[in-house]
Amino acid sequence: DLSKQSDTLGYPAFVPVCREGKRFLHNQRLGKISLKDTEVDAKYVYYVMRGEDYRHEVLAGATGTTVKHTSPARIKQFRFRLPPLPEQRAIAHILGTLDDKIELNRRMNETLEAMARALFKSWFVDFDPVRAKAALRNHAARHAPDSITPPLRGSRGDKGARPPASRWGETGAPPPPRPWPDIKRQYTSKALQHAQAMRQSQTNAEGLLWYYLRSKQLGGYTFRRQQPIGPYIADFACLPEKLLIELDGGQHADPNAPDAQRDRFLRQQGYRVLRFWNHEVFADCFGVLESIYAALTHHSPLEGGSKDASLAGRGSPPPLQPAPDGLASATPPQGRRDWSPDRARAYLDAMNPEIAALFPDRFVDSELGEIPAGWEAATLEDIALLNPESWTKRNAPEIVVYVDLSNTKWGMIEKYETYEWQDAPSRAKRVLRIGDTVLGTVRPGNRSYAFIAEDGLTGSTGFAVLRPKQLGDRALVWCCATASENIDRLTRLADGAAYPAVQSQVVVATKVTLPPVTIRESFGAISGPLLDRMEASKCEARALAALRNALLPKLISGELRLRDQFTPIDQ
Repeated sequence: DLSKQSDTLGYPAFVPVCREGKRFLHNQRLGKISLKDTEVDAKYVYYVMRGEDYRHEVLAGATGTTVKHTSPARIKQFRFRLPPLPEQRAIAHILGTLDDKIELNRRMNETLEAMARALFKSWFVDFDPVRAKAALRNHAARHAPDSITPPLRGSRGDKGARPPASRWGETGAPPPPRPWPDIKRQYTSKALQHAQAMRQSQTNAEGLLWYYLRSKQLGGYTFRRQQPIGPYIADFACLPEKLLIELDGGQHADPNAPDAQRDRFLRQQGYRVLRFWNHEVFADCFGVLESIYAALTHHSPLEGGSKDASLAGRGSPPPLQPAPDGLASATPPQGRRDWSPDRARAYLDAMNPEIAALFPDRFVDSELGEIPAGWEAATLEDIALLNPESWTKRNAPEIVVYVDLSNTKWGMIEKYETYEWQDAPSRAKRVLRIGDTVLGTVRPGNRSYAFIAEDGLTGSTGFAVLRPKQLGDRALVWCCATASENIDRLTRLADGAAYPAVQSQVVVATKVTLPPVTIRESFGAISGPLLDRMEASKCEARALAALRNALLPKLISGELRLRDQFTPIDQ
């Protein structure tokens, strides 16, 4: 594809397509040059086509308004200097070495950026340290001597785990298998079909509770979901123990709901019924499981669950409202499926103990959903200033080192343009300082963003300049603003036909989960040096590119000659 091989017309891509056993296809706008003479080095021809002579002679006559293009005949007629093969290889080797170093720097930067973003995602998006500590806390609570909670297995890998011996009496021997009673089929084929359909459209609360009830995870008890019993369908049923679990939404707060008649029929059939509100499952799932396990093991006359009047003080109905759209099925909370105690211990052992101690071990609800306790739901505006400085006629410098959107791609400022103030573009107004993050507001999907590591630069007004209020937050601001999810959000919000754009205020309105200052400082101490190394590598790459561009025309034209004796260089 032409768009992936060359960013600018006149800078061809060197693609080794002549691989044995491989055939490649290219579109009609991409030309391919095959060398006839074995005395011509392919890489030397590549650098010839990057030279000024080629650009002036071949590309000067390029036609087209939106997309410039030239003809194959014009390319074939281009004349250039062809030194002996050893000299060709030597020139290609020198220029290629510079390009190889630039490419090595680019790959190293990708690794450094991936490290910073991985740490950001782990701490501030997936909340891995908090989930690990919460998993250990819940595991310890479930296995405390005075706890009645059974061991909830989080994966199939520990399927054979058993509760502690103290729960089976002083002997430590497990109780004998419970014989299944003679259960008669008390439902019609139509009711069974209805139950099967309901299993495919379970609610979020049902999906979360089923995650812990399935596969005999609750003390070895077997549960069925959407079990038909007479004219009714129970959400969950432990048939051997004649226990039914019902999860109700806000519509069941209506006094005219037929719950009493339904429960009366089920009790007549010998079943006990526990009812819980949906929001209780989300807020205190393990508390709900405690109540279910108590009913299974103690056989106490519990009826009604947390909704029953005899259990005053536990649970309150949510406001009457319809179920949210698009929530027909549910999955376990993000990250919680794999947090076994062993994995949690291994994760925390790999962390610095002082840093691990800064994270809480539980979550609370917020407008952003579930967040760690003690953290805040905030926006970028809480930690960064928007466009804090701009040049005016009164304070403008004589020389402007200009950074434009077109020269800023994927975190890399490809080149600067230097102007005298009176000749500078009208958009050259934003003052950039070390530690700033710039993010293009025009066509944000182009990924025109960068981290500023040099003073004395001036940015385009097409940038939203984010300056951290605290220098230690520079890495956090950069990760939040340039995350792929945020760039996609800005792309969707961009308005306009030819140049879709967003307002700078939309950028600082990006929602973030803000931890305490101590955690932010720890993240900055780890990720800040990674950003510094990235920027130092980018500066080196720009210097190498400038050296290559200076050497290329002199070597190709013969103005700068290599020594007469050439050592053959293997390709």
